[in-house]
Parts: sequence; C-alpha cells; structure tokens
Amino acid sequence: MSKDTYTYKEILLGLRDEFIDTESKLRELKDYSLANKKYVSSYHYRLSQTSSDYLPELRVNVTRRQSELMRKLRRLLQRFTYYNDPSSALIVKSNNGVYYPLAGEPFKLGVNPKYKEEFERLATELLESRFANEMNFSEVKSTSNDHHETMTTRWYEPRLRLNRDKSVAIVDYHGRTDRLKFAGSPNMPLTQELLDEIMATEFPKDCFSEYHQQLIENNPDKDRPVLLPEGYEPTTLGEFQVIDYGHDDKIYLKRRNLRKK
Repeated sequence: MSKDTYTYKEILLGLRDEFIDTESKLRELKDYSLANKKYVSSYHYRLSQTSSDYLPELRVNVTRRQSELMRKLRRLLQRFTYYNDPSSALIVKSNNGVYYPLAGEPFKLGVNPKYKEEFERLATELLESRFANEMNFSEVKSTSNDHHETMTTRWYEPRLRLNRDKSVAIVDYHGRTDRLKFAGSPNMPLTQELLDEIMATEFPKDCFSEYHQQLIENNPDKDRPVLLPEGYEPTTLGEFQVIDYGHDDKIYLKRRNLRKK
C-alpha cells in the first residue's frame, strides 16, 4: 500500500472507536430530554453540518407514532427492504448557551429542565470535539483503476459508504449500532473474497485531517482481518454486527436479521 493512501478497512477500524464513543454521548443526551410519547415513537440525536459554513450542528431525528394500519405496512416493507420510519430532523439551537430543539407541536420534545446543565455540557463537548470539527464530508474517489469506487464520510448515521458501479456493491458502517450493511447487485453477492477486495480498496490519505490520520495510523486494529461468520451463505442483502472478542487477531461479522417480521 502506498504511503499516500488508506484502505477502507484501515479507515473503518481506525475511526470506529471514535464513532462509537460519539454515538454513546449522543444517546446520553436522551437521558436529559423529554418527549410527548403520545406523538413520538422514538427519537435520537445526531451530528450534522450547517449548510453555510459547514460547522458541526446538533440535530434530533423524531419518528412519529403511527396508526396500527401504518405499522402493519411498515413491517411488510421491512421484510423486503431497508425501509426506515418517516422521521423529522429538527435542529437543536443554542440561545445564550442554553440548548433546545426547534420542535413545535405535537412533539413537545425538549431538554428536561432538571438536567439542563448536563445537556448543555454534553452538547457543547460534542460540537467542540476535534473529531466532529475536522471530519471531511466530501465524496472521495478511490485510487483503484479497475473499479469506479467512491467513499463518503457522513455524520448523519454516521457512516462510511463505498459504492462500486457497473455491478454495484454498497457497504455502510453505522456507528450508532456498530454494524455493517451490505447491498449488492443480483450478480454480486457478498463473499469473503469480495469483502477482502472491498476492505483493501485504497483512498487518498490527504482527504482526512491530521487528527483523523493519527487515529487511523495509531489504531492497533487496522491490520486485523475482517471475517464473515462460519457457515455463512453469500447474500446480496445483509446486516452484520461487528464483533471483537479481544482474544485473537481477527474482527468478526455476525449476521443479523434485517428486520423483525
């Protein structure tokens, strides 16, 4: 591998701990929040960017509570697709240091007055973190010559996304669940050979800040192989939990059911 590139595996494993740590703090914000359960099915906080100056921005995704008919339709769609519940993304603003979601009726979603200081402290820590402020959000093209591959780093999941055209394979890493999702063309199921090719795909090093380069290069996991589970049958649609048993030099992917029926 050239000194000027990182492999997809090095990027994924190098930034994974920071993704997980940040998502843990975002989940903690819910401990300091209140929501109207009559209208809100679920909600979670996430980091994004402002559209003007590309600075970190705190948002909250709210999923509305649905009727029984809509829930049945949702379950049907989830059996065959990566269907997501309709949600609203609300900006969390700071007014003289006090954070509050820009949410009107009927959500009644906001910061619990009892934990206003805790929410403010944690939200400020997230927005001022180097990891969030130095993240590169642009699309990056691979240095490989045999495929047209791109990767994007985004905070809204967050995810690392690699896309191969002609025969398309998309691999998304979701820091919120520490899972990999794979979707491939009918003639391109996920095998260990294909996974190895994807993990070995190279991208320019200079698309990352010095801070992220240090995370990637100093991470002890970056050289560990990533393996599919034993007895796995190749599939064009799969979701896998990232498993680190800590007692050997391998990272494992455990197959998950896509959705509950």
